[in-house]
Amino acid sequence: MVLALLSWWLRCLYHDAVLGLRRWAREPEWPLLAVAVAFTASFLFHWLGYRLAIHRVGWSAPLFALTEWEGRTGWRKPLVFGISNAMVFVSLREAFAAQQLAPRRLASHLVAWSTALEVGIITLQAWRGVGSHFNTSTTLDASLYGAKLCGAALLGLGCFVAAAGFTLWPAPAVPAAKAVALRHGLWLLCIAVAVGVGQAIYGHHLREARPEEDASCLVASAGVAASPCYEIHGQAIVKLAHFLPLHLTEVLLLLAWATAHVDGVFRCPCSAHRCGRLLVLGWPWALADCARREPQEPISGSRLDIIRVSRNSPSSFRVCFSGTAPDPDRDAGREEARFRSVGRLGCKPCSGL
Repeated sequence: MVLALLSWWLRCLYHDAVLGLRRWAREPEWPLLAVAVAFTASFLFHWLGYRLAIHRVGWSAPLFALTEWEGRTGWRKPLVFGISNAMVFVSLREAFAAQQLAPRRLASHLVAWSTALEVGIITLQAWRGVGSHFNTSTTLDASLYGAKLCGAALLGLGCFVAAAGFTLWPAPAVPAAKAVALRHGLWLLCIAVAVGVGQAIYGHHLREARPEEDASCLVASAGVAASPCYEIHGQAIVKLAHFLPLHLTEVLLLLAWATAHVDGVFRCPCSAHRCGRLLVLGWPWALADCARREPQEPISGSRLDIIRVSRNSPSSFRVCFSGTAPDPDRDAGREEARFRSVGRLGCKPCSGL
């Protein structure tokens, strides 16, 4: 039962992703898609080159010089910054389309091309073998670093505009679960941006060396610098506080999409607002809260429990989608129009359940 539901979800996800990309290419947010595709291609290219380099793959000689992952001249930043921003662009596309405060086309162009400038400079500095962060050692490096900061500032501004626009002036007819995902996820994204700004300010402050930071600094900088280093403060890796809330919007949007596809086939016993708390206030407790609540309407027919794990175990949870058992004959007419194009992929609700 569970595997059949997951298989159905994956087929629908593929179908909706293809249709969504086609629509995205025709929307005012198309610059975000264009840059995201470039970032993804760059990520794949550099990841392949990095793997060939560390494994010394080649014919008479290795194709790439020996390289490293961590450190200020490592390849982690070009790879991670590119694919990370491509994921953020998915959320920003949904956010710009769901708000009416900022012009969608202008905001998309500013965010897309400023981020392309930022990631392009990071990649260029990696190819040059010099650091991209806090590097003002030469006039060229200082100029590139300043341009990178400007690109990052415009991206951060775009995130705050998207969050404020959706909060203050949302577009009509945004589904409830998607609205919860965007509202919580975008402000978490803004927190990640604020932490990044704090990192930049902190990195330019002169500090005294602290012996307890030496080991962590040497790991984070690949042996380049001991304490003080901008990556570490008091044995804490500050960049984790920047990264962790950065991509929760995408996860929440995926959760909202999944619950929207279940709607009408299974009835979720918790409201969209409570389900939206899964990753915001802690998913184990939110799931337990949803599982304890009874359906809002009486259920006729047989009860369908998709997932049921004992709540008594501290390491597990229980969640059940409850509703009327699907009747293909009864639901055929209602679902035919909705899933006509999806039917070729076998993506009809409860097929095989």
